[in-house]
Amino acid sequence: MKCYNLVSSQINAFWNNRDHYHMKKLYPLLAASAFLGSTLSANLLVSESFDNYVNDQTVVGQGPSTTGFTGNWSNTGGGLASSVDYYPRSGGLSYVNYAPSSTSGSLEAFRSSGSHSGGAKRISRSFDYSSPGTGDFFISFLFANNSTSAEGDTEFRFQAEGSENNDRDTRLSIDHSNNDITIGTGGQAGAETTQSGIAGTNLLIIRAIYDSDTNTSGNPNAGFYDRVEIWLNPEITASANPTLDDLGTPDVTGFGIMRNFDGGGNPMAFEQFNFKHSLKSGDVVLDGLTITNDLGDLIAIPEPGTYGLIFAGFATGLVFLRRLRKAK
Repeated sequence: MKCYNLVSSQINAFWNNRDHYHMKKLYPLLAASAFLGSTLSANLLVSESFDNYVNDQTVVGQGPSTTGFTGNWSNTGGGLASSVDYYPRSGGLSYVNYAPSSTSGSLEAFRSSGSHSGGAKRISRSFDYSSPGTGDFFISFLFANNSTSAEGDTEFRFQAEGSENNDRDTRLSIDHSNNDITIGTGGQAGAETTQSGIAGTNLLIIRAIYDSDTNTSGNPNAGFYDRVEIWLNPEITASANPTLDDLGTPDVTGFGIMRNFDGGGNPMAFEQFNFKHSLKSGDVVLDGLTITNDLGDLIAIPEPGTYGLIFAGFATGLVFLRRLRKAK
């Protein structure tokens, strides 16, 4: 949408001043238009596609610069070994019309051998982004469940404070004993849904809905996020001007309260992201982790060929007008 509006304004300016332009000025305009289609939204708070890591080495100790994170990944669960670890790998996950899909990298949690013992193995990395403030926002990521384990589980957790707290954190859990997934959000009631049949690549999208009239006793002048909508594997419609209708109907709507506050009273301020597993065999892969205020960061625009036809038609029309003017 931002690209379309800007290109439209440039076309109008070109037309209104056509007598002062030379055709050679058209080409930089078209090149700039193509570039603008790939720019990121200013509302993008977190973006991690695991594209700039050293592959085939543990992710612990690595921390390349990426939107919304700070520091290195750390081993907070103990017990990581050659048979139980988290490795960046080449090749990403993709999902139809999900814009953060990547092709070059992802993060794999695995257990290649050994018995299921010693509890979950967990890694963490700290968030470093401004609170979304007072508007709705989205959390989303891709995960591939390739585990053949008959026991154990995997959890993705957006942690609100220094230690895990189910009343404040937002979390997704995979139970490998029955291949089910449970999505939960912290709060007085929370929201959970259980889905089956999650082999292969899956997409999770959570929409946190802000209510300015809802207060907490610790921060009486600020509202907070008292509703969530959750989509698991939605059929996304590509759009240059996306709306929630492009995601379809949520799998669950929760009316629990997401009570995440930082020390300054800013709502929904996460401190760190945790990825942990207690697999017996196989692996789970993470990719396309995104937090944003703008739905346009999640939904792909129509295929570039569509815009190519528009620009080609625009260029052909200008050439025709130029030749027509010369013929007069």
